[in-house]
Amino acid sequence: MANITLAQQLVNSGQTFGPTVLATVLYMISENLKYMRHRTMLRGSDTTYMLKGNGEFTPYDPEGEPKAPGAIKARTLTTNHSELFEEFDPENIYRTLFDKPLSKSKITMPIVKAIVVEDIREAASKLNFALWSGIYNAEGKDTMDTMDGYDTIIAKEKAAGNISQVLGNYIQLGQITKYNAGDKLEMLWSVANDLLKKTEGIVYMFMPDKVREMYISWCTNHSNQTLAAKYVDNTNDVYLHSTNKKCVLASPPGTDNLKHIIVASRNNLRFGSDGIGEGENATGEYLLRLHGTNPRKVQLYVDNCWLGAQFEAITKEYLMCGSFTAKTSAVYASTDIENIDFGEVTANETKTEDITVSGVNLTSALQVTVNGGDGKFTVNKSTITAEEAMAEGGQAVTVTFAPTAAGEKSATIIIASATDDIYLEIPVTGTGK
Repeated sequence: MANITLAQQLVNSGQTFGPTVLATVLYMISENLKYMRHRTMLRGSDTTYMLKGNGEFTPYDPEGEPKAPGAIKARTLTTNHSELFEEFDPENIYRTLFDKPLSKSKITMPIVKAIVVEDIREAASKLNFALWSGIYNAEGKDTMDTMDGYDTIIAKEKAAGNISQVLGNYIQLGQITKYNAGDKLEMLWSVANDLLKKTEGIVYMFMPDKVREMYISWCTNHSNQTLAAKYVDNTNDVYLHSTNKKCVLASPPGTDNLKHIIVASRNNLRFGSDGIGEGENATGEYLLRLHGTNPRKVQLYVDNCWLGAQFEAITKEYLMCGSFTAKTSAVYASTDIENIDFGEVTANETKTEDITVSGVNLTSALQVTVNGGDGKFTVNKSTITAEEAMAEGGQAVTVTFAPTAAGEKSATIIIASATDDIYLEIPVTGTGK
């Protein structure tokens, strides 16, 4: 940012509340800037140009909409004037806790400082949204609660028709669970354009931490823990399996509630900022400062600053976006018995036993099959719907043993789901006499 004078603020804040307070704010900003380019001295808006298609270059007409395959299309990065503000008053915290004026007690001061640091940590976790173009609230100002990061930009571009399945830069992934996360992310990668996958520099797949964790669980469930254990320089970067170029599964601050998974490169993400313009007060811009009249108050403050970000190019050659829903709770199925022994049954007579099948958070039906037994074991239901399995009491499946001659028979009842990665086996035995 331009003309930010943080040196004295670092000293003052560090002396009063310790370096953790300021380090938290700077960490949140630096973590986001790892994934994008920073353009300073931006004022209100900035125009960038992207190649539309893969054809040869043709002259660009600023007055008209480019139609040729190789035309260059103008895109404008618009920023908002931000007045983002949070204030933390140790005096009020102290009075609330101890019902008396603030003192420098060796017991109480560390508690107050810890609460201030935690409050600032929570506020700083929202500050990253200020790096992205936001919406104006009813009062006409930007505040931290009106920012929703990447989703703001995606929603804007989808509404404008710039991101869609027809254009090839959007796909609906459906529900993601820990049982299908690897397959879903691989699907998103497979439909991305080759130019995007082979772009210069690192390719990122932006997603919430919860999806990233489900992917690691998926790798473990598929007996290949090394898929998600490719760490670089002791960082927590996880690479998507089966990619011809390393694709980092990135979860920068502020993506916890992200509704889209985005494939892009750092070159395509531009963050623009500008500090003080002509005639403005050069003392009005801070990231963190002490209150002007009360040095005990700490303010997280971004004032008189133009902030905004967007994808420099949104064509399929540079961006791929997928919407999804995530089920993070456990998905499983169970039976009330682990095996069945019919004992002796007279030939040409039958005997039955029931299995109760129950499920939690199932997304599809369970298929019931009999493996082996020469047809002497049968079931009355080949399909159990998710609703039947998740109903109170579960769903009963009747297994019948019908020997036609003397001799021992055995089989396996298999209960499985293709999408929920459920596979149950129940051994069954019986003897005809």
